Amino acid sequence: MTLIAAIMSRDALIMSADTEEVIPDALRTRGEKIHIISPTSAEWKLVVAGAGDVDYICMARDLIEEKVSCSEGTNQEITDAIRDATSQIWQNHARYEQHAVNLRLLVGSLSADNVLRLIVVSGVAVHDGRDLEAMGIGDATFRALADRFLPHGRLSHVSAQNEAIRSFVIYAMLQAKQTIPGVGGNTRVLTLTRNGEIKWEKSWKVAALQEFFSRFDSTIRDCMHGLMPDADLDPEKFLEALHKHLRNDMKRLQRELKKIEENKSWF
Repeated sequence: MTLIAAIMSRDALIMSADTEEVIPDALRTRGEKIHIISPTSAEWKLVVAGAGDVDYICMARDLIEEKVSCSEGTNQEITDAIRDATSQIWQNHARYEQHAVNLRLLVGSLSADNVLRLIVVSGVAVHDGRDLEAMGIGDATFRALADRFLPHGRLSHVSAQNEAIRSFVIYAMLQAKQTIPGVGGNTRVLTLTRNGEIKWEKSWKVAALQEFFSRFDSTIRDCMHGLMPDADLDPEKFLEALHKHLRNDMKRLQRELKKIEENKSWF
């Protein structure tokens, strides 16, 4: 059970995933679902997020790395490597399994010829990603929230600042984890920029934003109670209290995020 997502902004690709893995009828455990492929001597970078059968995700990742490493890592060569690896998996391995293999990947790449791209692998299908992609059991929730809160679907990228997109991703992943069994654990958020920088969002930052959004949800619930016709309260005083509460929460969050970003020892 998994939720992975990728959003293309004007100058970066932001990818996210939960970390819960479920072994049916056995246990829930933790596993990383975003993998970085960035050889030190190469001029290209790959970020692979996988949903489905873990063994096949790892096989696909290894095959893609092997095939791209044998090339110069241009945009076309990366695309060909992903297609070849996917074809090889299904022709030589997956079709012999007793059960249906579930293999879905979001592959972000910065090629040696400086093309930032998102490629989607869904079963045997390989195609260019849209400005926003989500895969896994929580994809409908993620997409529904994106339709409400992000300006997307009209361009090849989402028209929003990277920090705003990262905040949305953390919010959407939180909503999925709170409502969908099988999506859980920590939230991972990674940004791959056009200049080749790869940045993980600090776990402290993710936790701070999740706590803020949880309190914000509670504030909305309080607001709903205040709108009841028989609510025994003064609307003006109630709204004033809500405004003060939200303002204080936002100021506290800003201070906390600044402290987290400035502390180099926090991860």
